[in-house]
Amino acid sequence: MYDKIFEKIWGASGGWAVIMCPCGVVYSVKFNLRAESPRDYMDLLFSWKHMPNVAVYDFARGLATHGNLRQPEDLPFTPHEGRLLQPTEENIRLAKDKKISVSLPWLVEKKMPSDVNGHPVTGSSKHYVIYDTLHESNTKDEKDFLRRINLVPELVEQFFSRMERNNYYLNMMSPASQVFLIRSIIHHGNVKLNEARLEKVKKGLGLENRYGRATIGDVPEPFLAYSIGTTAQMEDAVTAPTSVAADDMDISRCEVITQLEHIHANREIWNQTLTTEQIRLLDRVLDTQKSNDENIVQIYKCTLKRSDFLTLGLSMELDSTIANCCLQLVTEIAKHRGIDSYTVDPYVVVTWKPPYNQDPFLSLPPDAGSKDVILLPSWQPGHWVLCVSCSKFGAHAFIL
Repeated sequence: MYDKIFEKIWGASGGWAVIMCPCGVVYSVKFNLRAESPRDYMDLLFSWKHMPNVAVYDFARGLATHGNLRQPEDLPFTPHEGRLLQPTEENIRLAKDKKISVSLPWLVEKKMPSDVNGHPVTGSSKHYVIYDTLHESNTKDEKDFLRRINLVPELVEQFFSRMERNNYYLNMMSPASQVFLIRSIIHHGNVKLNEARLEKVKKGLGLENRYGRATIGDVPEPFLAYSIGTTAQMEDAVTAPTSVAADDMDISRCEVITQLEHIHANREIWNQTLTTEQIRLLDRVLDTQKSNDENIVQIYKCTLKRSDFLTLGLSMELDSTIANCCLQLVTEIAKHRGIDSYTVDPYVVVTWKPPYNQDPFLSLPPDAGSKDVILLPSWQPGHWVLCVSCSKFGAHAFIL
């Protein structure tokens, strides 16, 4: 009987459901070539380990009732049976008059701290069912005014608005052709959205690891001992790792850190939260209980020991050896950014002062006048002074 009833309207009463990120990327799609029911939609939602926080459906009340009946011991749609607000007379009246809105900020930025059993992306444990714009006027229940999508400023039905443009020719196709073409349209849409988002992220961060993921320095695997030098030297380090010991830790190389062309100044770096692995490595390097003579890292021809890092990471006088290495890296980073810079060795700068009184110009390269930036690190008891001479622009700065 079921087949006979829907035989005449086959292909006209079905539809398709998607699960998508607030950014617009589609992760799941289900095609209903025959009749569409709340059960079909709930099957798609329950197939996910973490059910989406917001469901948009043309019969929202029926979906909420069906879902809560299927799992009465752990209601999938709460609070308020999936409504955006408690169904009081006051809330219903305000929703009718469009004088109330419900902000869901965790759709844009993860809720901190997260709720118990919260979604790993949004951090919220709440699950709502709301009507799409086309079908919100079909219901006669006044409580369903609290399920309207226009109450949530963060939600916009942009995806289905775009897809409606394709309805004319999609509905003229056979089911197999329609499924194939819709999947193709969704795929190309996802690629376009991901590329646009990646370009936006890379403009702010400028980094991409070996897996093609934009990052601000998050270490994907443990690393400690590595060599920093030219690009060719770093490529060799993959097959011929340095012999510097790292105890029981896995010696590997992090491209985000070692490839200097990926490093540049940006605001995100100052607010970066260290990962668990980075904290563990930092604690190991600055462990005062271990030998101060242990080799930690090699930068060009200079091998830095734990004693050098202790002067950098703890409240101690910064040693000139590690200061010189840091400034050498700054010079190399500037070179990748098209800035011609030169750093004077801190051990040489001290000879310019009494009692040595050496001529400073003897320590500068012949083309010093054409350099964009010259860094002059000078130590005085209690602090360092970094003199920056931008000779190309006629500017000078003294950084204490």
